[in-house]
Amino acid sequence: MRIGYRGLVCMLAVWLLAGVGCMEAQAQQKNANWDVGLGLGLSGFTGDLNFAPLPQTISGHVQGLIRYNLSPMYALRADLQLGGLNAIYYPGRYYLPGGPVGNKRYFHTPMLAVDAGVDIHFLPFVINSLTGGKVNPNAMTPYVTAGLGGMVVFNNGGGFYIPMGGGVKFALFDRFTLAGELRFLKGFFDTADRYKNWPKPTKGHHLHNQDWVSMLTVSLTYRFVVEGHVCPAYQTK
Repeated sequence: MRIGYRGLVCMLAVWLLAGVGCMEAQAQQKNANWDVGLGLGLSGFTGDLNFAPLPQTISGHVQGLIRYNLSPMYALRADLQLGGLNAIYYPGRYYLPGGPVGNKRYFHTPMLAVDAGVDIHFLPFVINSLTGGKVNPNAMTPYVTAGLGGMVVFNNGGGFYIPMGGGVKFALFDRFTLAGELRFLKGFFDTADRYKNWPKPTKGHHLHNQDWVSMLTVSLTYRFVVEGHVCPAYQTK
């Protein structure tokens, strides 16, 4: 299963236009539900050239994030990630039938990923500007997240993936939210490292052998609060 460059560009355009359009509509309704921000982090790869749960090498990524807060317990989100993937094959750790393609023991390539999903909070979460100047009892929460996305691994294909993971959100001063997050992107493709379907490269489509990307990210978002009526779900006593 693959997604072409044109398809991912269309997805990106829809992601951006939807975010801008929804922010404008929400502003007209005088609500306070939209977070927009950026993140930075480390990326790891698990696949045929790194057949281990933990990545042996790391790369970096930047993240664009739009989040729509349905209530203090739930939020919808859209993510854009741009970064790199790399891995190295150590023959002493495990046997790779036939060896790496072209005898290349190391690969590094850029990737672009877009996904949409949901955050589920374990505790109610409210930003500080919605508490009326009072001490915020809902300024921190752990959460889990999951969704669906598409990735382009440049020169090495790509396809759809399921992002899943969790993290912790903190309400900073005024309208800012700081979040630390660990996500795993479960790919429905096995071509990122140019080696396919170990241990049987010529047979079938093995879900357990497909590529994984791990992402550890710290993000900072800003809440667009428009003067007027606050969403009832966020009103505090």
